[in-house]
Amino acid sequence: MKRSEIIFGLTKLIGDALGIMGCLLLAYILRRENIDLLPFLQLLQQSTNLPSLREYIQSFLLPSTALYLCIAASLKLYVLRSTQGAWLEIGRVILTSLLWLTAILAWFSLIEVKLFFSRALLLQATAMTMVIISLLHCCIIIVQRWCLKRGIGVRSVISIGS
Repeated sequence: MKRSEIIFGLTKLIGDALGIMGCLLLAYILRRENIDLLPFLQLLQQSTNLPSLREYIQSFLLPSTALYLCIAASLKLYVLRSTQGAWLEIGRVILTSLLWLTAILAWFSLIEVKLFFSRALLLQATAMTMVIISLLHCCIIIVQRWCLKRGIGVRSVISIGS
């Protein structure tokens, strides 16, 4: 395994974790401030059951980030030995995000037997996660291919004989 593959794999992992946390925090702030993302339209009502920021981070943000990373790892988004195409990568990111959303909704409805405190927050976070993580993975693929064209991360092989 080459060092460049390890670096790109760790970059994806750390970037995904930071991207998910950022999307979840942004969705929380948008929901707390009652900001609707639809222009010239205010459909959201003031949420009365949002937890405090500290409770949100401890009870939802950190565990759901770990869940996303586990789902992504099981779908081989962090495979180190192959350079996948951008469309395959985006498809896996979208699938990971939808499975993550399904797992969260299933947890709250089947285990905790209550509704999630804000479905708008969850949908905004999922949509932002799909976009941000897809862009991050595409940028990493572009940089990885640029490095390969420049000879960085390429093993030279000499064939001797006929």
